Amino acid sequence: MDVLADADQAEITALAREFLTERLGPDQAHAVADGRAVVDAALLGRAAELGWFGLGLPESRGGAGYGLLEEIAVFREIGRAVSPGPLLPMVLAARIAVLGGADSQAEGLLSGTLRAAWAEPVPGAATVTAERVSGRFASFDPERADVLVVVTPEVAVLVPAPDGSAAVPSVDPTISTLVAELEVAPLAVLPADADPVYLRGLLLSAAALVGSAQRTTEMAVEHAGTREAFGRPIGTYQAIKHRCADMWMRTQAADAHLVYAALALDSGGKVEADLPGLAHGARSLAAEAAARNGEAVVQVHGAMGYTWEHDSGLHIGRAEVLRRWFGGPAADVDAVLASVPLSDPRTTISQAGETP
Repeated sequence: MDVLADADQAEITALAREFLTERLGPDQAHAVADGRAVVDAALLGRAAELGWFGLGLPESRGGAGYGLLEEIAVFREIGRAVSPGPLLPMVLAARIAVLGGADSQAEGLLSGTLRAAWAEPVPGAATVTAERVSGRFASFDPERADVLVVVTPEVAVLVPAPDGSAAVPSVDPTISTLVAELEVAPLAVLPADADPVYLRGLLLSAAALVGSAQRTTEMAVEHAGTREAFGRPIGTYQAIKHRCADMWMRTQAADAHLVYAALALDSGGKVEADLPGLAHGARSLAAEAAARNGEAVVQVHGAMGYTWEHDSGLHIGRAEVLRRWFGGPAADVDAVLASVPLSDPRTTISQAGETP
């Protein structure tokens, strides 16, 4: 099994990087954070023209016919560019609408004319079934949204978006939040046994986190190679070079786990693995890499890294938001522990011929 990027994935990556650099990169993120710009329908329409919202859907259903690895290639670039806008909710919403048979919503989401936002169930205060969505939900970027994406391990649904007028900024200044009470019937329903939207979404969020970790590593290495102290680049000092090396190692480990988990999920059962454990493990490693690399890039840049104008703050805020979707760190820990067979230590000692 070849895990290296093929020609299609390389082309998709290059096109995504070019578009994001020009239209949805850090400069645009700063503008959104400062209130000088918004991610409007025109930008979502351009992303739709690139095929992003249906990249992993069959061509017979209006998609591009690619697999999960191609979607991950795009979301790595989204993470690197710390792109503003509801790109992950749009991809998942289109999948739910298309495969769930909601044709009117599917057409609008694939074309970018309908806007989706993410909604995270508040633990212990929300219920999500194929028939009803009720309780408290934290919605992200609800302004101008037409539908909310609500995903659990059992089912993925689309529901009408609430009024977003009371949304407030989050720790990521490009993403607003609103805690809303919902009591609605879903517009579209896709059970997990029909398509594992929850696991796909976990891996796409992990890809964005890996992309962020990659970019902050590059930022640290670039600065360490040009900034001088006592007549030599700061990267020649062990305190800096070791920090950069640690950043690189965390990123490589997270990306390797991500690729393996994506191959397992997209293999159609050819790769035998505990998919929830793999997916949550990938997100956990990616979130750790993004968060710790965000802290490290600030340290490498010194006082410059703390300024509002520096991109490090955007990466730190984005990591903190994404790592709390799909149940957050607690869900990651539970899924990973559930995937590991734990033996009774007394039995192990007894089998070794010792007294338990």
